[in-house]
Amino acid sequence: MGITVAEELGFALAADARRMQRALEEWQGGHIALDQPMLRLHRLDALRVALARATLGGCDLLLMEQPDAALSDAEAASIMQMIRAWTKRHAAITLITSHRPVESSR
Repeated sequence: MGITVAEELGFALAADARRMQRALEEWQGGHIALDQPMLRLHRLDALRVALARATLGGCDLLLMEQPDAALSDAEAASIMQMIRAWTKRHAAITLITSHRPVESSR
């Protein structure tokens, strides 16, 4: 079955379940169970877990290569909106590479 969501998030740093759940909620992943196997997640939910893991310890810079790969147009728009909102909330810098035309945000 592979690793669980909690194990994936735990790689970031020793975080308790409450902190992991808050990190998921920040990426609209509050519905994702911590004991759920990563291999059973939909691509968008797996990306939410990856973003939660990347930002769990706090960061000022987020680098992403094709975060919208393998997503539908609607899902890609949704994740890009979440990334812009996170960047604004945390006054962070985000650098994204993508094959899709992406609207830049300032």
